[in-house]
Parts: sequence; structure tokens; C-alpha cells
Amino acid sequence: MFRALAEYAMRGRRQAIIAAAILTSLPLVSWIGSSVAALVVLSKGTKEGILVALWASLPLILGYAIAQDVSGFLALLGVVISALILRATTSWELVLYAAMALAVVQSGLFALLSGSILDSFVSLYLGMLSSVPELEAAIPDEASARWVAVAFLAMGQGYLIVLTLMLARWMQSALYRPGAFGQELQQLKLSKPVVLLLVVGLLGLTMSPSGGAWIGVVSLPLVVGGACVTHALLNERGAGHHWYVAFYVSLVLFAQVAITVMALVMAADTLFDLRRKKTV
Repeated sequence: MFRALAEYAMRGRRQAIIAAAILTSLPLVSWIGSSVAALVVLSKGTKEGILVALWASLPLILGYAIAQDVSGFLALLGVVISALILRATTSWELVLYAAMALAVVQSGLFALLSGSILDSFVSLYLGMLSSVPELEAAIPDEASARWVAVAFLAMGQGYLIVLTLMLARWMQSALYRPGAFGQELQQLKLSKPVVLLLVVGLLGLTMSPSGGAWIGVVSLPLVVGGACVTHALLNERGAGHHWYVAFYVSLVLFAQVAITVMALVMAADTLFDLRRKKTV
């Protein structure tokens, strides 16, 4: 399905604009439209990609005017910026750092531009907690709940940016360089100073009463990197497809544990080079 979409979008500017604009206008799958815009950036250059992104943003701007929800537009913007970085540097490491920074900025913009939606979410969250007598003593005040909500929004935006850009890169690879996408990710490495800084930051957030909610954001490069390292190690050992399926299903089902494990895997690979063999 995605390959067919990529083939259609790459036929020309008009087809790319149609595909991106229609998809961004659809609820739940608007991120695929962002991926089409990123594909154009990666394959046809900055000017062409930005033109497609501008057309794709029109339904999202209209949606904001109607419902005050700016999340879709911010996601498109973040994905396009990340695609520009990847095209200019071919570095997934820099993309991960950028996604983390963009996620923090975008969560702040969402709180500013779509405050009513955030307030509704916070009220719903507090209402759910208050309906459970056992949690009454642990119910946070509204300001603390808002802080947690913004943090979770940032984490969601960060992973959405990375995964959407990965889809775009996969589509580009499928069309022009089969297998290149997998090689890129399996060779991903993070620099030691940055990894140490991230680990120190995570430890600081763990010990902070109000910082724990942001662990998911700060750990994003480590978690995505750890997943790439694990994929490379499975590939080196000739693991069957069922191992990959089990791995990614476990990431979803046991997300909280997976964040810690993947961060440790990435840190270990950075310090001790777990992937001594060349991945293929």
C-alpha cells in the first residue's frame, strides 16, 4: 500500500500535492500525508518538498480555524524540518536530536495555541483519577496535571515525527534503493558525549518530583537508537521474522519497561560497541 502511494506521489508535483493534501485532511491518517511531503523533500529537494508541504498544510490550517487543534500542523512542520535535516546531513543521529527538541517546542506551542483542548484533556484526566477512591490521595493539582499532559504530548509528537520520517525514508528506499533504509538504521550510532549527557539528564529527571513526566521525551534518541541496535543484532545472528515481530510487539505492550531497556542497550552500544560485525 505505501509503496503504491509512493509511486503515485513521485509521478509528479500534482500527484504529490493531491496525495499529501487528501491524506492530511483525513482524521487518524493525516500523518501519512506528512510522510508524503517528507518523501518529496528527500527525493526531489527542498523547494519541491516545501511546495507540497504548503498545500498539505491547508486542510490542517482550516482544521485549526474550526476546532483550534494545531497538533496536525505542528506534526507536519516537524516532519518536514526533520526531512530537511536528513536530506542535508544523511544523519539519523541529528534527526533524533532534532525530533527531541522539536517535540519540546511543539508541546509548548500546542499549550499556547490549543489551550482549550489541553484544558479539556486535563479536566478529563483529573475526573478519571477522582473517580477511583484509592487514588484520591495521589491526585495532582491542575497545574501539575497540565505539566504532565504537556510532557506526554511532547513525547507523542517526538515519536510521531521520527516514525513518520522513517516511513518516508522507507518509501524512498523501496522505490530507488531497496535495502538502504534498513542499513541506515542498523548503522545508527550516537556520540558518547551526547549519550552521557542524556543519561545524566534522565537521572536528574528521575530524582526530580516534577521531572519524571519528561523522561519519555529526553530518552527518545536512546530508545530509538536502542531499537535500531537490537534490530542490527538480530540481523547479525540471522534471526527469523518471528523474532522481529516479537520484539516490536513487546515494545508496544511493555512500553515503560522497553524505554529503560532500549536506553540501556543504546548506552551500552555507544560505550562498548555491541555491533562489532558489519551489518548488512
